[in-house]
Amino acid sequence: MKQELYQIWQNIRMRGRHPFMVTAQNNVSYRNLYYSIKDICGLFDDNGLKPGVKITIAVSDDATASAIFLAAFFDGLVPIMLSPENSPEKMVEISRSLDSKLHVDDNTEIIPRHLRVLKRFRVSHKYARTPLLPEVEYSKLCYILFTSGSTATPRGVEITYGNLFTQITTMQRLFLIGPGSRIFNSSPISHTDGLVQGPIISAVLGACVLRPGSFKISELDQWLDFLRAECPTHIITNPTILSFILKFSPNSDAFASSQLKALICTGGALPESLWTAFQTNFNVKVFNVYGSTETVANALFAGAHPEMGELGSIGKPVDCQARVAKGAQSGELELKGNNISPRYWADPNLTAETRTSDGWFRTGDMVIELKSGSYQFLGRFSSVINQGAVRIFPDEIDEVIKAHPSVVECVTFALPDQDFEEIAVCAVTTASELDVEELYTATAESLPSLKKPKIIKIVEQIPKTSTGKIDRGVLVEWFNNQQSSEVHVAYKNVVEKVFRIMSEVFSVSVSVLSVTSADKETLGWDSFNHLKLILAIEEEFSIELSTNDIIRIRNTDDLVQTVQSHLDAT
Repeated sequence: MKQELYQIWQNIRMRGRHPFMVTAQNNVSYRNLYYSIKDICGLFDDNGLKPGVKITIAVSDDATASAIFLAAFFDGLVPIMLSPENSPEKMVEISRSLDSKLHVDDNTEIIPRHLRVLKRFRVSHKYARTPLLPEVEYSKLCYILFTSGSTATPRGVEITYGNLFTQITTMQRLFLIGPGSRIFNSSPISHTDGLVQGPIISAVLGACVLRPGSFKISELDQWLDFLRAECPTHIITNPTILSFILKFSPNSDAFASSQLKALICTGGALPESLWTAFQTNFNVKVFNVYGSTETVANALFAGAHPEMGELGSIGKPVDCQARVAKGAQSGELELKGNNISPRYWADPNLTAETRTSDGWFRTGDMVIELKSGSYQFLGRFSSVINQGAVRIFPDEIDEVIKAHPSVVECVTFALPDQDFEEIAVCAVTTASELDVEELYTATAESLPSLKKPKIIKIVEQIPKTSTGKIDRGVLVEWFNNQQSSEVHVAYKNVVEKVFRIMSEVFSVSVSVLSVTSADKETLGWDSFNHLKLILAIEEEFSIELSTNDIIRIRNTDDLVQTVQSHLDAT
């Protein structure tokens, strides 16, 4: 490994004035990077840092943060990149838990003095030196990165040199990344997609990373202008951004460059309809990759490549192994390979929980193994909704609602419910005025009755974490506020009234009824009483059901949803 680090360092020196990083504000050459790393290594000496100690980095300037991380990488330290959006208190908490010997951020004056802190590096240091390039083994700790925490408490993932170089070798081989490649990537560098598939892979392979800044729908034109002007060879992005571009800028020529080799979609499963539409509309080759912080970046690959899985899937494993738990066709995805993190920092219990007895990593994701050997993503175990004894994967509902031309985003999640155990709730943002009844109708037509969402609410924005992932915790809080509670209570009142009327019409106790009670299985629910039920419902709620409504009602949930849709429309 010493030879590898030495060779990478020499390549950085030899790249000279070739660009290392291009941002909307400035350009950083490999010459700039080379001397910045030497300056930073001198400052490490000033602070008495020795190989193997940990440092935390939370700097908003991407070029500066990357230089500090790479200096630590080449000098044998263990860098931990943190989001600069963390509160100062959170920074201190993380630094203490990691036993960090140095913390670097933009607000050093508010960090306690017991943490040794450096300001951002602006001028050459008189004690600049070449990094140590220590000899290390592939099993040795390279860096620690925290998971985004969108679905769980963030945890520190240990990445070894072997993990990292296995991933880089795979990306280099599959996508032909090398000297001269230009990688467009707007993901935060505190996130694995932004860090590994940005400054790290660029420095190791001699590429240039293009950093347009965080994606904002209000600044889409400027974002695309940057992409167009910089002519990338590779684009790293996510399904949400592709969806926005297709909806709001379908005629853009930003992807017309003949240099563009691949658009790599990561950070989530790419719906087949969006995948096909984007490729067709922009004539660009799109790949979908699956991975996590624990896999360094990617583990499964899908797209037009002989080693990859089919369009619409999350792909096949490349340079690692994949299986469904217990040999089933569908279930939890498990992975094994040199790109899989060996453990979580200072958390042996979590490490044990996420490993099988034979050493496979339990991803926590539900998949189906297809006949082709590809895997189809179903959802996170933690996000599965148990609605009336029916398991619902949020993506099932999201895909239906997102198909509406006015919908920008949709997030489906669970709220606790006394009758259903949990109910599926949707938060939706739109590009134009939209009657929510249209969305209820769309889900009624496309989904089984027991999988329809109970509440669909149009909101101004979807809360996100610093890495751009949905913050479901904040959404749950939103829907538990007074306004949403009123909607939920109104829905509960409908359920209670429907149960009472069914009990009276069918001459059965309310206790034997449930949201899954079906016409063919419920005592007294025959054709005659079905008509009586409809008449009683119309009278109770002062509504008039159509023939299609009446035919569609086959269980209690159908009836409740139909009544609710009529009430929402009035």
